[in-house]
Amino acid sequence: MIWDAMINGPQSEGGYLSSRTSSRVITPLLLILAVTVPLSLILNSIAVNGATESVSYLVIAPIAAVTLSLVIVELQFRVDTVGKNRWARLLQLAVATATPLWMYTALTSVWSSGYFPVLGSLQTALGYASLVIGLMWVLTGTWGALLRAREARDRHELAVLEAERLNKLLDNAERARFLEYRDVIASTVAAPLQGLRSQWNSLEADELASRLEKLTSRVMRPLAHQLHPVSLKVGLVPAIQSLGSHYRLTVPPEIGKLDESGQLLDGDVAPQVFRWVRNLVPSGSRIAVALEIDRQHVVLTAVGVATARTLDPIQQVAGLSVDVTDTGEYRLRAPMHGVASKPHVVFPGRERDARVSSKTSVWDAWTTPPSINLALILYIGIVSVPVFSLVRGERAGVEAPWISILSVLAPVVLAFPLVRIKVARGTRRGAVTVIAMWVGLAIASAIAANLLIVWLAPSTSLFIGNALRILGAVLRYAVVAPMFVLTHGLVVQAQADTQLLRMRQRASKVTRANLLSRADETDRFLAEALHRTVQGRVTAIALLLRLDRRQEAESELDTLTRVTLPELESKLGEWMQVEAEDSSQDREVSGLSVTDSVDWDALRIEDQGLASRLHRVVDEAAINARRHGHATTFEVSMLREGSRVTLICEDNGDGPSSSAVPGLGSAILDDVCREYAGSWVLTRQGVFTRVCLDVRVPAEQNT
Repeated sequence: MIWDAMINGPQSEGGYLSSRTSSRVITPLLLILAVTVPLSLILNSIAVNGATESVSYLVIAPIAAVTLSLVIVELQFRVDTVGKNRWARLLQLAVATATPLWMYTALTSVWSSGYFPVLGSLQTALGYASLVIGLMWVLTGTWGALLRAREARDRHELAVLEAERLNKLLDNAERARFLEYRDVIASTVAAPLQGLRSQWNSLEADELASRLEKLTSRVMRPLAHQLHPVSLKVGLVPAIQSLGSHYRLTVPPEIGKLDESGQLLDGDVAPQVFRWVRNLVPSGSRIAVALEIDRQHVVLTAVGVATARTLDPIQQVAGLSVDVTDTGEYRLRAPMHGVASKPHVVFPGRERDARVSSKTSVWDAWTTPPSINLALILYIGIVSVPVFSLVRGERAGVEAPWISILSVLAPVVLAFPLVRIKVARGTRRGAVTVIAMWVGLAIASAIAANLLIVWLAPSTSLFIGNALRILGAVLRYAVVAPMFVLTHGLVVQAQADTQLLRMRQRASKVTRANLLSRADETDRFLAEALHRTVQGRVTAIALLLRLDRRQEAESELDTLTRVTLPELESKLGEWMQVEAEDSSQDREVSGLSVTDSVDWDALRIEDQGLASRLHRVVDEAAINARRHGHATTFEVSMLREGSRVTLICEDNGDGPSSSAVPGLGSAILDDVCREYAGSWVLTRQGVFTRVCLDVRVPAEQNT
């Protein structure tokens, strides 16, 4: 950041030489030496006066110019705020060169102005040049620095705004998918089973079993497969092939090998491609699908499509894009494995250039430390020396350089006690104190310089010179220096805003990762819930009917239609209310007081997938504790030992009944255990019910 680098100096392991020895130091030194050394040699060789004192001035002048340039560059590292672009570098070079060259001409003109009047003209020209450079430096270092800081903040504001709006779109898209899945389950699974339940007494056992088996084979199994096919783990090609004969797929051998080895698409991209393909509506009996590679993208061309769904935000974030050719072909592009996606998401209904409002405190800006900066005082004094020596119009002589040096050093000495004054941060009183210190410093330094001149060189103490010294001190330290102090405070505020925005941006990325992870997990969970929980029970009911155990089959069907399926549908509605970010504080959720002491943010950083799955376990346990156990309190904690993580959910409910059968909660726990080599147990301890889930964090994440 600008002020960190300029006030404290750049932090480098190599120390002074490695941080300062660069073009910023070498370039002005070379320019100064290239001008002063030859000029001194020329002056010495053609001088009329051959006195020995003339040589001393010609030797001292280049050394003084080089030394002053080094001091200016050092101060630039500490306090300069003009920035780091090409214009800023040129301006810093001009400041580090003009004032030392003026110092050289001032010293040499002490001896040779009578013989070389051009030196006096050169000194005057450098004074005017320094005036222009100084004005540009003030404008660039104050207003320019503030504009750059605020522009950086505005860029982050826009990025954060779009990231948060994108997350909102993703969340809405996920909610819409929940509603869609709930409707599909209600219409294609629950409704037929309810119909069979209503006809139970009027149909024979064999007929009931036959209808249940047809429902399993023709509806439930394809539906579970379409939601999240097992073949998708093998590759996109077998997943599309498994959709049925109305898809005709053409795949070159090289693409097939890439897909088989997992090098065609990333794991979060393939499910989104498959989801787009499975929702294509054919215009005839078949859809012809062809895969090809175009540079860093996989291109899927679909022919014979009547309609295709618009890409939702989840698919857009995954990097998918689609267009329709003049011949009616749909072309879907997806980034290949390892290629970073650059999604272009359209934000409907709102302007893209909206800004996040930020609050600026002027009092806080004025009182941002350091209120009195010695390096800034010295830098302003040195940079402005040529200007104020020019307006004083002093003739050449030994007094002029010393007067200039006194005007620079006096304020630095006087400022030492002011540095120790404590300023109330962020208050009007503190701001007034800062302004008063700078005004007082300006007046005191001018009076001190004039008194010293009266004492050391009374012949040069003229009214006009004394008045101009007071004016110069006021302009330096009561106008320019406070401008830099205020700019410093405003820049620090803008940088603090930028830092907060960066934190929000990181949080948005975590939220987006949660949403994308949840999107894939939703498909997988519903597919496995339909396959194992619902389809398994339907198959069991059909088998009981075949074995002439009609009463048991009726009881199972009654549980399935009245408990399991409504629970699955309501769960989809409840999951729509789950936020991607969770608080660790107590809160009320549907009459259940939940205390969550788990550091979910730390767990997400370590293993995003595990955090998402464990969070769903907690949601499911809380829902069951309230619905079935009538609990009023629910506590969540986590233990960590090496690569093992133990999640503990404890409630004061009644616990499961002795006749309870495994449901969707058990399916979620079993799923997590299979994926993370874990185990779970449900126990009663006094009046509390406890669910303990123990899993292993993968080795690559366990760092």
